[in-house]
Amino acid sequence: MRIQFLSLLAASVAGLPSCTSTGGSTGLHGGSGDPIDLRQPATIDRQPAAARFEPGLESRGNNGPWEMTLGGAGSSNDSLDAGAVQATGSAGYYFNECVELSVRQNSAYSDAGPSSSSSWSSTSRAALDFHIPLGNFVPYVGANLGYVYGDGVNDSLTAGPEAGVKVYVKSDVFVLAAVEYQYFFDSDDSLNNAFDDGQFVYGLSLGVRF
Repeated sequence: MRIQFLSLLAASVAGLPSCTSTGGSTGLHGGSGDPIDLRQPATIDRQPAAARFEPGLESRGNNGPWEMTLGGAGSSNDSLDAGAVQATGSAGYYFNECVELSVRQNSAYSDAGPSSSSSWSSTSRAALDFHIPLGNFVPYVGANLGYVYGDGVNDSLTAGPEAGVKVYVKSDVFVLAAVEYQYFFDSDDSLNNAFDDGQFVYGLSLGVRF
């Protein structure tokens, strides 16, 4: 009985996620899906971590350190003569399976109708995020810093915290739901005014690891 307990404990520790590498480990999406038969003596799973499988998904041990996401949205009035479109994109690099540095671009174009002029605005920023590997669901928290510019906004620096979750639908493909709170640092704004004049930004994108 004591040998069986120690074997089970060793097998459980071996399956814990790690943040040490982006290559052939299961740091981001590892773990064995094989059930343990308690009626038989337990044995330590000596299969390499990169070869393990999750239930219903292929192994994710070969994911590269790069990531790209794309997203978009649009709206219009009932006459289809006024509306707005927005596109988002990002490129990121994983230093390990938890820490990612990324650059992002948001651009929006709006047209208020035949009697109004059109306008556009963009936000370019860099972000540093810490991911929490939980199998197919990978939540993260972090912060970003960038610049907002265009016709419909006052050009200014922007910064703020962010959070989100990446839901993997394949070994290297995920859906990203994210939220940011942006502070705007206009030249005539104090720090307190910048915090008070912030806004929430929500996003839904499709991403890929390679």
